[in-house]
Amino acid sequence: MNKYFSRFLMVVIFFMILCVNYLVFKESLHLWFCENENNGASCSISGMIHEENKEFERAEKYYKLSCDNKYGIGCYKLSKLVIFRNRAGSKNDANRYLKKACSLEHVLSCQILSGIK
Repeated sequence: MNKYFSRFLMVVIFFMILCVNYLVFKESLHLWFCENENNGASCSISGMIHEENKEFERAEKYYKLSCDNKYGIGCYKLSKLVIFRNRAGSKNDANRYLKKACSLEHVLSCQILSGIK
């Protein structure tokens, strides 16, 4: 019994360390994959993290990187953020990003565009 308990305890400690590392380094891990591997999904997640923290300029930067790396969700999120920030020409930019997201087979973007036309 003692042998199994010590193994169980080691497994629990290992998973706790993994969880803490993920919580502490989750942003830096996504940033690394975004910036070094040109991973559109990681860029999009980095954008979501920054948007959640109300860091909209950084969120826009990472959504743009995601969109440039041909990740449809990143283009869609970028179009929403552009509209939210409501700058001059934002509707044209949002439309352009929605069209790109649709061309990357993001279904919701295509549905939104078909409703606009």
